[in-house]
Amino acid sequence: MKIKKIIVFIALPVIVAGLAIWTILRIWPDDNKSSLASVVKIDCKRHYVLTDKNGHSLFFAFINADSLMQGLTWDKKNIINNETESEGFWINNSWLYPSCEGKILSSVSDTTDIIIKGITPKSFVDRQIEYLTKENKKINQKQSELKYYLRVHGVQDEGYDMVAKYATKLHAYKDSINKEIIILKGIQKSNDINIYIKDQYIATYKNKDKQNTKQVCYLVKKSLDNRIQLLSNYDHTTPHDVNVVSIMPWKSDKKKKIMAVSYKFETPCPEEIADNGSGIYTETLFHKGLFAGIKTSNGIIWREQIHTFINNK
Repeated sequence: MKIKKIIVFIALPVIVAGLAIWTILRIWPDDNKSSLASVVKIDCKRHYVLTDKNGHSLFFAFINADSLMQGLTWDKKNIINNETESEGFWINNSWLYPSCEGKILSSVSDTTDIIIKGITPKSFVDRQIEYLTKENKKINQKQSELKYYLRVHGVQDEGYDMVAKYATKLHAYKDSINKEIIILKGIQKSNDINIYIKDQYIATYKNKDKQNTKQVCYLVKKSLDNRIQLLSNYDHTTPHDVNVVSIMPWKSDKKKKIMAVSYKFETPCPEEIADNGSGIYTETLFHKGLFAGIKTSNGIIWREQIHTFINNK
């Protein structure tokens, strides 16, 4: 029994001291170098797929202000992506232990999916057919005008190539529109029309040698207000030469001076000039910073809100 008591007497203080040291290390604020080692640049490439149950498909980049498809094509080889960018940083699930597993918190850069949610697919298709039909009439008019001009005025040698290119461009545009109208009319007849989002996320971070390194990521989830998103790389591992942000278990002090950590700058900068997705830090002692939130287009989202977002299933 004496031996057991001695072991407990010795082990207990060691365990308590170890836990205390571990806790201090976990909550210790980041210096500039560490905070900068957590940031990433996020490039989002997005296109949409309009399809029906009969196998008709069209692809487009985004919806414009007139609720029409931009970058519309029927050819998979010619898909146009809408490209946007934001910033973000590697983040832990828990402050107690390393729990990043390749996850990145960033601001949402492409919000066109909000428009999609409010669209009725059938009326969306009807509107596009109406627009393309009008475009087709305009092209017919231009072709008629070109034929008339050539019949009356002819064309000199030096102008032939220019006119030929213009005529070829008009003809190709008309062919493409006619094919799109045919596919749209096929989709129009269906009772099961769907619009899918196809996203690709590329995270770029600087390794220990200051070289850009890229990883392909996928979307884990978005916040309900569509301001922030959680991404993950495909192997669910965190690069060994980056720093990972932890969310402290107490409320952020919004009255303290804040600075932003951005991929664009080599030192912390004022929040006003940082890009959306930059990490927000409050100043502490010894010129260190405590993670406080993330910058978005609609203001800062504070760490307690981020904690709720990350840990809600």
